[in-house]
Amino acid sequence: MTGVLTTLGAKAAERWIALLALPGALFLAFVAATWLMRDGRLFDVSPVVAELSRPHRPAASLVLLAAAVLVGAAGAGFVAQGLGALVQRLWFATRLGPPGWALTALRRWWWKRADDAYGDELVASNPDMRKLNLLLARRDRICPVQPDRPLWMADRLRAVGERVHGTYGLDLGSLWPRLWLVVPDGVRTELSSARARLTDDARLCAWGLMYLVPALWWWPSAVIAVGTCVVAWRRGRASCDTLSDLIESAVDLHAGAVVEHLGINAPEGLTRAVGDQVTERLRKD
Repeated sequence: MTGVLTTLGAKAAERWIALLALPGALFLAFVAATWLMRDGRLFDVSPVVAELSRPHRPAASLVLLAAAVLVGAAGAGFVAQGLGALVQRLWFATRLGPPGWALTALRRWWWKRADDAYGDELVASNPDMRKLNLLLARRDRICPVQPDRPLWMADRLRAVGERVHGTYGLDLGSLWPRLWLVVPDGVRTELSSARARLTDDARLCAWGLMYLVPALWWWPSAVIAVGTCVVAWRRGRASCDTLSDLIESAVDLHAGAVVEHLGINAPEGLTRAVGDQVTERLRKD
């Protein structure tokens, strides 16, 4: 047990260094460098070189500087972690006030146009399967179901619950804790990894937002900040899509195990009638 705890502690320390301390140290170095460059030409690094070349630094001041960098890096990392949680709340917000209403209405309009185009081709006298697949993919890129959230990621996860309920009559919220107990360890690992990637993407967006601070005195930092946020957003969309697919796949492949554990008779598999029984049992209404 001591060996296991030691190994876990080492892995936790490695993850802390990789996710918080190193990016935090890089952020502090960038802030310090841009502060020194603020009064010179845009990309003139001579003030930074001059500061690094200063001779005869006392050992005590170097120790204090190293300690300050460690504390500052950790502090910046924890700020990024907290800001990343806020980014996730924004990505998965159900409502965002009047701007959110406008975004939701716009996304519904886009989705309806794509759905109408798909429906028109579907009922055509001689539908083109290739065109049908393209139209369906275009609609599903907006949302697999009719949008009801301001932002894409929130709707993508919501769509999983809607599709599961529409197909099986299952309430994903009440099913999920029970499903988690019966899925194989490999499935849990895949789901946990996908969730962790989404968290990492939100944290990357948080770092991008933090790089807006040096832009107050060195404007190119704003370009870095915007670029980082765009990359994080695109990665977050991909991670959210992967996580949604994995959740839906876990239901498709392993919800029958929950039915079996509950002792519900399902001779024809997981039908809507069986799903309604499972939902009634789990929700205990």
